[in-house]
Amino acid sequence: MLSFESETVKELKARYSEAMTKIYNPDIIIADNNESPGNNRKNVFDFEDGVRIVASRDKFDNIYLTHYSMSFNPDIFNTSTLENSQQVMKCALSHINSIRPEATIGNVMTRGGNGVVHLFYNETEALNLVIDGK
Repeated sequence: MLSFESETVKELKARYSEAMTKIYNPDIIIADNNESPGNNRKNVFDFEDGVRIVASRDKFDNIYLTHYSMSFNPDIFNTSTLENSQQVMKCALSHINSIRPEATIGNVMTRGGNGVVHLFYNETEALNLVIDGK
C-alpha cells in the first residue's frame, strides 16, 4: 500500500483524467496485487481530510466500469462520524464529486471484508455502492 500523501482538491481534480487512461483487469489484480490501481500513485487520491479514493477503469467480462474505492487514514479521519451506510455513501460521493461531478448513486450493498467502500459506475447506469463489512 502506498503511503498517504494528501493533496488539495484542485490538485486531485487536475490529474483525474490521467487515472482513467489504463484499463485494469480484475483477474490479473487478483493474481498479482502489484497490478492493483491502489499500488499506482496516479490512481490514488489522498484528500486533506484523510479520505483516500482509488479511481480506475476496470473491465469485467465485456463491461467497462469506472471503479472507486474509499478508505480512511485513521490518523486524520474519524470514522465514528459515519454511523450508517447512508452516511458512508454521502461521504464517498462528496469526495468523488469533487473530482468527477457527474457521478450519481445507485444501489447500496454490504458484504464481508475490510471496511473499504467500492463504487462502480457504468455510463448507462448509476453508481453501485458496496461496503465491505468489518
